[in-house]
Amino acid sequence: LPAGGCQPLRPIHIDDLAEIVVRLVNGAVDAPAVLDLVGDTEVTFKRMLAVYRTSMGFAPAWTLTVPGALVAGTAALCDRLPGSILTRDTWRMLRAGNSGDPAATARALGRPPAGIDAFIGPDEASALRQQALAAWRPALLRGALALIWLWTALCSAFIYPTGDSLALLARVGLHGPVAVAALYLAAALDAVFGLATLWRPGRRLWAAQLALVLGYSAVIAVALPEFLWHPFGPLLKNVAVVALLFILFSEETQS
Repeated sequence: LPAGGCQPLRPIHIDDLAEIVVRLVNGAVDAPAVLDLVGDTEVTFKRMLAVYRTSMGFAPAWTLTVPGALVAGTAALCDRLPGSILTRDTWRMLRAGNSGDPAATARALGRPPAGIDAFIGPDEASALRQQALAAWRPALLRGALALIWLWTALCSAFIYPTGDSLALLARVGLHGPVAVAALYLAAALDAVFGLATLWRPGRRLWAAQLALVLGYSAVIAVALPEFLWHPFGPLLKNVAVVALLFILFSEETQS
């Protein structure tokens, strides 16, 4: 929550706003040159998010306060990113708050505006919940997958003892320079997959990764069967990776 999320807001429902626009266009309302339109309920930024979560059926969220100075610094950096929601302007507007007297809105509507508790009805809560989940799910899945590929590349090339890696490759029939080349080529491929997951996601990438994971798993299961019943489940965990890739492949719209 930026600076604790205590900024005052009085959000107006888009349907109320649209209705006022129609009434103004049709001349049904005599209004001043400037209308300060707000909703019926004043809430803090923190409370607004909590109400939306409750309305969509989510459990209460854990919150973390981000100091205002850190938000301001981040906003200055994000100013340079096209399409960024957090900018110096949006942070300045949030700090100033956005509230007011709902009387003008009520006069323009001919009735009191909706309160925030009525913004999301039971009939649309499920669809909005799915939209909310879909908004951040791809980034979370891609981030987890990229971490797996990049950390595997780093460990294979620089951290895990080379001798132990070559001993494992010997059990699958690779020896000498061929084994060394295979080790570092595999690490390089893992690194490429990790970077591509962040920068060039798409169905072809997910299909290639899926083929590689299934290929690795099949070879290990045959040549190193002890990893199948290892208590840490190093091979069985690939089932989760395969499921993750299948979800990304199924939901991806880019080739």
